Amino acid sequence: MLAQVSDSGTVRVPMYDHVLCAGFPSPAQDFVEEQVELPRWMAPNPAFTFLFKVGGHSMIKARIFPGDILIVDRSITPANRHVVVVDIDGERSVKRLLIKAGRARFTFENDEFEPFGMSEHTEYLIFGVAIGIYRRLYEPKR
Repeated sequence: MLAQVSDSGTVRVPMYDHVLCAGFPSPAQDFVEEQVELPRWMAPNPAFTFLFKVGGHSMIKARIFPGDILIVDRSITPANRHVVVVDIDGERSVKRLLIKAGRARFTFENDEFEPFGMSEHTEYLIFGVAIGIYRRLYEPKR
């Protein structure tokens, strides 16, 4: 399901049903739950923009919290220090990308978490680069 652009300066981008693990990876699922309308400035490349719900606490130093909706752009080339959505050994999560001497590794952004272990044989595929967060500050009383 691709993004839809409206005349009002907004775009509708797909939000995946899969909750990204901001911690240890969980099984990947690629089912679009709904289309969410965003201002165009939050999704400058709507055809390549996707939303993911975040669960877990491993990215709190990057100010990514459980319940946040991560705005991810697949058209951006990942670079050192980017926050990325990555499939590691077939499991999707959000991590900080670090590149040193041409080798990529992925880290948590929470000092309470042990370093994320990867061997030279670990398979990974970067899904996209996080470009923003959509966050509700509180739940209204009903």
